[in-house]
Amino acid sequence: DFIGFSLFAEGHTGVSLFMVLSGYLFAKLTRNKDIDYPKFLMARMVRLMPLLVAVCMMYLVSDVIRKGPDVALATALDFLSGVVFPTLPNGGWSITVEFHFYLIFPLLLLLERRVAFASLAIIVVAFVVRFAVLNLYGAEALKEVAFWTIIGRADQFVFGVLFARYGTWIARRHGLAAVTLVALLAGYAYFDRIGGYYMNATFPEIWLFNLTLEAAAYGLLITYYDQTFSFRQKGASGLVGRVGEASFSIYMLHPFWVFYMAEGINTYLVPIDNIYKALFFGSLSFIPVALLGWYSYRWYECFWLRFRRPYMRRRAATDGVRGPALG
Repeated sequence: DFIGFSLFAEGHTGVSLFMVLSGYLFAKLTRNKDIDYPKFLMARMVRLMPLLVAVCMMYLVSDVIRKGPDVALATALDFLSGVVFPTLPNGGWSITVEFHFYLIFPLLLLLERRVAFASLAIIVVAFVVRFAVLNLYGAEALKEVAFWTIIGRADQFVFGVLFARYGTWIARRHGLAAVTLVALLAGYAYFDRIGGYYMNATFPEIWLFNLTLEAAAYGLLITYYDQTFSFRQKGASGLVGRVGEASFSIYMLHPFWVFYMAEGINTYLVPIDNIYKALFFGSLSFIPVALLGWYSYRWYECFWLRFRRPYMRRRAATDGVRGPALG
């Protein structure tokens, strides 16, 4: 099989890409700026909470109707624990991890403003914690902690921050980007071959560092793309931008119907029995999913976005005069 198919087989790698990209974008947007941290947290809540709460309410209403109020109450308590634990539905666990990143983001900025690359200490601490989990609780606990919590994902946010601050030299390094992409694909081909996320019993210790290596590769590729190419708000670039705007709705809402779509195609149209059919029908199915996500963004998310307030200012100049508010 083509080496790139492993990325589709291990589709959870998209979460890693999202987390590296989050670190990169926040570091890029806040560089040389002061942050009003309470307003920053409020802006992120306005961006993420309305859709997340709506998704949780859909599950609770369904539980009340189908399973009774006792089950719905248990589900609600489970969702409330999602502030700390990865219990939120439809991929909402990744929002929990991102919230934990928001809590350490000021520390990352402070470290980098005082000593270059000082935030690498966060990666070292996270690795030590993962190593302790492996030795105290075993390989399965290591995988769960690494994949589902900030203990494994901190590396990805940190690499995003570091590449945003120091990665300008990567611009137009086409050979380096090509080598990195091939290495990423080869690494995931190997990971998939030893069993991937669900059955990688051959080398379970890989969870000590696989997300870290993945973060380094994604960080370099994101920086290369951002620093090398210019963007337009029309054509293919504009279409990708529109999908990006609606990506949160696409991500949070697709579990409601994508599996039924796959089951329907497999049952009534044609068996999805190889990767080629899966990619073909997956690409076709993405079109209605993206359209529904766009309508969710346009008519629901955008209603709440108007309540965001600026939380950044340009850092004070030497004469003590502040710049205008941003963000």
